[in-house]
Amino acid sequence: MKVRIKKTMIVIFSIIIFCVISSFLFCFSVQEKEDVIITQFGRVIKSTSSPGLHFKLPAPIQNVLRFSKKLKVFESIPTEILTQDKKNLLINNYVIWNIKNPLLFYKTVKSVKRALVRLEDIVYSQMRNEVGLYTFSEIIASKREQISLNLTRKVQEECAILGVDVVDIKIKKVSFPSQNLNAIYRRMIAERKKMATKYRSEGEEEAIKIRSETDKEKTIILAKSYRESEAIKGEGEAVSMKNYARVIRKDIDYYKFTRSMEVYSEMIKENSTVILSTDSELLKYFKPPKK
Repeated sequence: MKVRIKKTMIVIFSIIIFCVISSFLFCFSVQEKEDVIITQFGRVIKSTSSPGLHFKLPAPIQNVLRFSKKLKVFESIPTEILTQDKKNLLINNYVIWNIKNPLLFYKTVKSVKRALVRLEDIVYSQMRNEVGLYTFSEIIASKREQISLNLTRKVQEECAILGVDVVDIKIKKVSFPSQNLNAIYRRMIAERKKMATKYRSEGEEEAIKIRSETDKEKTIILAKSYRESEAIKGEGEAVSMKNYARVIRKDIDYYKFTRSMEVYSEMIKENSTVILSTDSELLKYFKPPKK
């Protein structure tokens, strides 16, 4: 009895092992984010992208090749490219791509590694042509987005025959070759100095213009003020003379007296000698009053 049970267990265990081995040999699974190609002796016989369990003949009769549907990012090494105005630039870009047609992809490039080599060659060739259409200043200042759009479109068209879809290409970095940096720095310094000299010259010119306008306004204001002050002064003197004349008319003798005193103070100084006629009007107030 025990011997029969032992044989039965061995048979069951053997069947399980056979089933497990058979599942590895005759079955394969497909994930949601991948495409699968079945080859038989190197020739493609089937492709599928349906998730789940599938059947095939065991290797090496039939083999399973898997290709991910996920987007892939490829970044190029900095490459020296000549601009339209003959300036050397080191341009580094990245490419976002995926496998659109796995059958065509396998027939043309076989593997992702070989596809990257082809992709790098195509991108470099198109980048060189596209950058050569623009000047150094355009690339630095305003044309990067346009270059990326044109480059993406052209590389898409060229990579379609590889079963590859190029989603986007962007310029990551633009720099200068090391041998050109010193010359570029010197040129930048010279340009900045030129701009500074220009700004200083324009500033001095504007300052002269402002000072000229200010001096003109100052002269006009002073002339107007002087004219107004002279007019006020003249009016004041006219009023003063009018009042003075009115006072003189009221007491003419007092006026003559004060005027004579003023003349005396101006004429007679210390240790001075004055010779006058006895009937001079100036001696009037030196004579004793008549009784």
